[in-house]
Amino acid sequence: MKRLCRIVLSHVESERDTAADWWKGDGVAAIGFGKTGDLRGLSGDRIRQLIEIHYPEKTLPGTRQRTPRTPISVDGARDDLLYFRDHVRPETLILAYQGRNLVALVGEVKEGYRYSASNRVGSPDAPWRDYQHQVKVDWWSKPSKFHRRHLSKTVLPELVSWVARRGTIFCKDFEDDQVETLKHQLREIPSDST
Repeated sequence: MKRLCRIVLSHVESERDTAADWWKGDGVAAIGFGKTGDLRGLSGDRIRQLIEIHYPEKTLPGTRQRTPRTPISVDGARDDLLYFRDHVRPETLILAYQGRNLVALVGEVKEGYRYSASNRVGSPDAPWRDYQHQVKVDWWSKPSKFHRRHLSKTVLPELVSWVARRGTIFCKDFEDDQVETLKHQLREIPSDST
């Protein structure tokens, strides 16, 4: 079995183009909640506590509007962080979803979880400020910035709806031969084909 993950570049629409360029330039995929610090060795309960301490509010999707974080949203954030740390590993195929039906980048994970503030994506000065939770990714030169409808013509047509699911990260395991066929089919999709 091989893993395929969809990771949202940013939940703030105005940051998505920049995030795609920086992810590709730094060779990483990343998720937020960086104020929690390095997650290696931390339990789910400790991560939950750190989210409650450092992120008592959440930003509403697609906006900068803040609202108090509910226990359900704390659990969701914790689950995303644990999944990213524990399950996005080398050879995972990543679709970086930009939203608005656009897949911005495709790549393969080369190194598992790390915490980094030393690149542009993880810099506290970056527009999104706290994307230090990262994996190293070899981003493909093509395809990039393509409409998700192109996924309907692949060996895994269910990816059309799967890639647009709500949430930051979603992964699923597929048969090895399906993923290998998908890789070849993805490379045939024209870039900038919105």
